[in-house]
Amino acid sequence: MKKRLLLFFLSIFLLAIQADAQQLTVTGKVTATDDSGPLPGVSVKVKGTNNVVQTSTTGVFTIKANPGNILIFSYIGYTPQEKPVTTAGVMNVVLVADNKALDEVVVTAFNIAQDRKSLNYAFQNVKSKDIEESRQQNIVNALQGKVAGAVITSSGGGPGEGASIVLRGATSLDGDNQPLFVVDGVPLDNSSFVESLAPGAGSAFNGVTGRSIGTPNRASDINPDDIESVTVLKGPAAAALYGVKAGNGAIIITTKKGKTGSTSVVYSNLFSFDNVMRLPETQSTYKQGTNGVFAQTSRASYGSQFLPGETIYDNMGDFFETGKSQTHNLSVSGGSEKYTFRFAASNANQNGVVPKTEYGKTSLRLSGSAIASEKFSVTGSANYIRTTGRRALQGPGLFGGNGGFLVSIFNWPKNDNMKDYL
Repeated sequence: MKKRLLLFFLSIFLLAIQADAQQLTVTGKVTATDDSGPLPGVSVKVKGTNNVVQTSTTGVFTIKANPGNILIFSYIGYTPQEKPVTTAGVMNVVLVADNKALDEVVVTAFNIAQDRKSLNYAFQNVKSKDIEESRQQNIVNALQGKVAGAVITSSGGGPGEGASIVLRGATSLDGDNQPLFVVDGVPLDNSSFVESLAPGAGSAFNGVTGRSIGTPNRASDINPDDIESVTVLKGPAAAALYGVKAGNGAIIITTKKGKTGSTSVVYSNLFSFDNVMRLPETQSTYKQGTNGVFAQTSRASYGSQFLPGETIYDNMGDFFETGKSQTHNLSVSGGSEKYTFRFAASNANQNGVVPKTEYGKTSLRLSGSAIASEKFSVTGSANYIRTTGRRALQGPGLFGGNGGFLVSIFNWPKNDNMKDYL
């Protein structure tokens, strides 16, 4: 019995030695076909096993394999290759660049995609992931900090208030300095409503130089969740492509389309809360009145001093409340080799820190494409947008008034509880 066990283990040992004797130490170098330079970090794997190594900084690798085994060479941006192991033990491989992976396209004029390397003018590309991570409902605010040389200014912090963008500084003292917005090849005016400076000249507002209420910009109607990419063109290149309207640059927006494959359903939501973190300090020594004398009819706070124990109302602190906002996005997309489709719905609601202020936006978008033949294809899209809002009076006020709500709070005497009138 002992002899049989001894012979059994001896045979296993001899088989292991024989198997090890068949293995070769394969060495070689991996280079790129475009510049013949070495490729570091290339994955070299024996097919069907877990035996994997990577090339060094000089593109050299060493791996053990049996003759006849298949080595798989793979690297990001290059087409994978498979090579059989020979008894020579030396294998030099040249990887070919995968043009489909490397040739990034940029959408320029008339919604035409061009090779990034073929463009000879200044531009900047912003991906949909960067826009979604900003968590902004307004696409202009979503570009903050992502476009070099862009100055983005919000008209206010209220719900749905607009934002403007200027590329490479202003070029006009009284004209519109914003770039031209182009959505899927269609120009879009991003300007906001501006009140007339002359009485009766084009609006019901009269004789004020600033806005009485905050107004949204038209680019804010676009649902950021529907955007695939944003290409920013600066300088004369934009004017050459889109004419004089793009003299201040152009922001080209490409929306998401359906892709070939199984139907996918994506839902996302966002909830946020806003609070006023800091308020200006106001005096709490004098009551309403003038010249140190209390006057019930006066709204100035230069009357007599507060007596010990008298109630001092914090009208400004009690005025603001917690703002709440929520956004829901739903998309359904899919298609085949002959057609693609994408349907997206979005609903956003925001309540501001100023009581009674709110903003709502509902958007529906349907896009699709169909290939009728090798030379004929059809693409189309339809968009429905509905925005609602209620905004507080701000700025200098209307018709020579005393200004917006903040000016009224500043002037409200602290011996009078403002909540009794709200």
